Amino acid sequence: MRYLLDSNTCSHIHRETPAVVIRLASLTRPAALYLSVVVQGELLYGAYHAPRAMRAKLLRGIRRVLGRVADVLPLTPAVAERYGHIKAELAARGALIPSNDVWIAATALEEDLILVSDDAHFERVPGLTVENWLR
Repeated sequence: MRYLLDSNTCSHIHRETPAVVIRLASLTRPAALYLSVVVQGELLYGAYHAPRAMRAKLLRGIRRVLGRVADVLPLTPAVAERYGHIKAELAARGALIPSNDVWIAATALEEDLILVSDDAHFERVPGLTVENWLR
C-alpha cells in the first residue's frame, strides 16, 4: 500500500496521537508514505506562523515527518490537469473544497495513492480513496 499524508495526519504523527502511531507501526512492507509539496508548504506555514517560542519545536516535528516519507511529490502538469478536472466537477456540483485540498487530491489520484486524512470533504472527490487513521 502507498499513502499520501494530509497535513492533519502529519500533525497527529508529530503529536504522537496513539491511533495514528499504532496505524503507522502496523504498516507492512512495502508500505510507502508520501507528502505533497502542498502539504509540506502547509506544515511550514503553520510552523512559521506560530509564536516564535514554538517554531523550533514545530520545525523539528516537520523534519521528523519528512524523515518518514519516501518522497515529497511535486506539482506536475499531469497533477495540474487532474486539479482542473476535479475543481470543475466539484464546482458544477456546488461541492467545492479548499484549493489546497484539491491539489492534494489531484496528487493522490495521479500517483495512485491512498489519501490519509481526517477531513471528510475529501469524500466529495470522485475516485479518491481516503483512510482516516483516527477511526
